Amino acid sequence: LYNHFIPDKCKNFSLDQHHALSRTESALSFEDIRADVTCLMFLYVDILFNRNIGVHLLDIGAWVGDVAIRLARFAKSRTARFHAECFDPSYAGTLIPFNIELNKVTDEVVYRPLGVSLTGGPQIFSQVRGYSDGSRLQSIDNNQPDAENYLVRTVTLSECLPRPDEHTHLIVKIDVEGIDADLVRQNHDLLADATLIVEFAPEQEQYRKD
Repeated sequence: LYNHFIPDKCKNFSLDQHHALSRTESALSFEDIRADVTCLMFLYVDILFNRNIGVHLLDIGAWVGDVAIRLARFAKSRTARFHAECFDPSYAGTLIPFNIELNKVTDEVVYRPLGVSLTGGPQIFSQVRGYSDGSRLQSIDNNQPDAENYLVRTVTLSECLPRPDEHTHLIVKIDVEGIDADLVRQNHDLLADATLIVEFAPEQEQYRKD
């Protein structure tokens, strides 16, 4: 779907290249996962499943939903409790509902065509031409010369968080191209018991704040 239906001007590399970079295949056995250090997330959720703890994943900046969908398929193979919400208003994000259906995880994964911001409400979203995973809220960076801008609905992270459940562990994956650390700062207390997976780019302004 990504290769054939997302315009070339809006993507930087194919799914084949993406999977090659992550050194994984489209279908994974547990033995494959143990052998690949890039799949530690699978090992982590497996520890939770072994303790009869379910997982609720918030995938913020989900791209085409590949992380949530692969974890959902893994959870189904373990008959474990798993639920994921994928937030991504980009062109690539529009493929998530189709990928969910193709992978038969409609009960485990839902798509939220929303951005997550510090203030919520409608905001301008910039889709960088030729770089599908280089899209972001214009309030983060309005100096992108080759971008298509359009209005999206956004919510705050606190609005996304599920109610605490002693039988379910919350994992929050954040990749929002520029305000990852700011979202964590703003919701530090609410995220105290969650596992965070955050893109780290030390050259960005957000990581130079006190």
